[in-house]
Amino acid sequence: ASSSGNAPAQNIGFAIAIDVAKPLLAGLRVGGTGKQVSSPSGGFMGVNVESLTPQLIQQYGLSITSGALVVQLLVGGPADVAGIQLNDVIIRIGSQAISGTAGVASALANLAPQEAVSIGVQRGARSMQFMVTLGVPQ
Repeated sequence: ASSSGNAPAQNIGFAIAIDVAKPLLAGLRVGGTGKQVSSPSGGFMGVNVESLTPQLIQQYGLSITSGALVVQLLVGGPADVAGIQLNDVIIRIGSQAISGTAGVASALANLAPQEAVSIGVQRGARSMQFMVTLGVPQ
């Protein structure tokens, strides 16, 4: 036991697999949040998203309570080219309903680069669909 009364260190470490970390590095270098959603082996959309929270729903005046808010969009990326915009809320990828960032990552992990997929979004009061041809994770 230490003399200050604190418990001794337990030598616990936390690690992230390099295959998970590498796709996030470029975004982190330019001040991103690290929430770029793609999978090292799956498709790439070119968006950063946030799960909807009561604060985001109120801030953006959203009429839905579940989905992934597009907070950053790669100019010229697959989602941008397809017509998805900042502040769109992704509610569906293919046949999978999206409830937050984990759902987006999960859906993309099961899709291949160059695959075309239907993306359902809520934009304001309108529901919209876009065909996105996924890219290669960067």
